[in-house]
Amino acid sequence: MSTGNETKKASTWLFAEMAALYFALPAMLTLARLRIRSFPVIPALWLATLPLAAWLVRQRGFALLAVLGVGGAAITERRLAATLLRAVPAAVAMVALLHHIHPEWLFSFVSTHPKFWLVVMFAYPVLSVAPQGVIYRAFFRERYAALFPNQTVRTLAAAACFSFCHVFFLNPWALLLTFVGGIMFWRTYEKTGSLLLANLEHALYGDLVFTIGYGAFLYHGTMALVNAPG
Repeated sequence: MSTGNETKKASTWLFAEMAALYFALPAMLTLARLRIRSFPVIPALWLATLPLAAWLVRQRGFALLAVLGVGGAAITERRLAATLLRAVPAAVAMVALLHHIHPEWLFSFVSTHPKFWLVVMFAYPVLSVAPQGVIYRAFFRERYAALFPNQTVRTLAAAACFSFCHVFFLNPWALLLTFVGGIMFWRTYEKTGSLLLANLEHALYGDLVFTIGYGAFLYHGTMALVNAPG
């Protein structure tokens, strides 16, 4: 009986810890952003990532490069091709949706700031995707996945955590788009065990989002540069 109680207590603490990391912390950062419009998003993201990466290396035996999504489980040509092909209808759907809700935003970033767009295409995977892979995929699976024995519930929980960190951008579209993306990236990671492939998929869709014109929803710095209406 005592063992059962201890297990339940440990699970309760883990749930509380998960809620603090994935919900309370983003909420606090969002409140900070309301006071500091030029809040340093990327430095804050990496600051949160470093202790989690250290835990994965020390407690779970991850190689440092594998934690950052470099190396680890091999990516087969078949899986890579499937990931790329899956992005085609998704891109078409994203273009159609943006044409419906904000047609003036379509490809506006590329056309008005082509040099900065090119910088984002390369910088986003390194500066943003890599740390998110640590926090919302590798660390979540190693630390909290056992709290959700049901695969569907586990996937939805991982996607909800990933989505809520985008509350920082203060619009529902950011939450919706990243919830769908969170399901896709988590399923890729859980199915293949390759953080590199999940990060590549995340980077691909992120770059598509900025290219098509959704950057106004997902990054306030890009929104200012593009001068998006609304």
